[in-house]
Amino acid sequence: MTPPRHASAPSATTPATNACLGAGAHDQRWLFLPADTGQIIPVPMIVPVPFSCEWFAGLAAVRGQLYSVVDFSRFHGFDATPIGPSSRLLLFSPERQLHTALLFERIDGILSAERFHRAPPRPAISPWICEHWQDSADELWQQVDISALVNHPHFVESAAAVRPQQEAVA
Repeated sequence: MTPPRHASAPSATTPATNACLGAGAHDQRWLFLPADTGQIIPVPMIVPVPFSCEWFAGLAAVRGQLYSVVDFSRFHGFDATPIGPSSRLLLFSPERQLHTALLFERIDGILSAERFHRAPPRPAISPWICEHWQDSADELWQQVDISALVNHPHFVESAAAVRPQQEAVA
């Protein structure tokens, strides 16, 4: 079994990663390298931003700082993430200096790389998906390359998600 690793570096020189952080919403399962992630917190009050992208959930105050909240499921074109007792925000690593959080229905925790095997090749639905993995129950997991995600123009729209108001029809 080859453990998940960061795909942007050559595989011959990349040390194996022993674990990834698992997260999900609906039937989608995502893997993140622990070094790319920050804190995981219960979902605070999210204030919607009028005229913003449908996947931009809004703004949330986290320890006195405003965070942009992106509904990661909706960002990929799926249904909005239902917010319930197990819902969480995944904050980016502080080194990224981004006040952005990803909204998930659940966080599955740190998952051992030993439980995964490389999934058969498939086209990535997004350029920030660097690997596909299957677990022992044959569930598909998509590994996210955070650098590719936060630098992609579509994601950058979340930082400036407010659209101009449309003129009122008289």
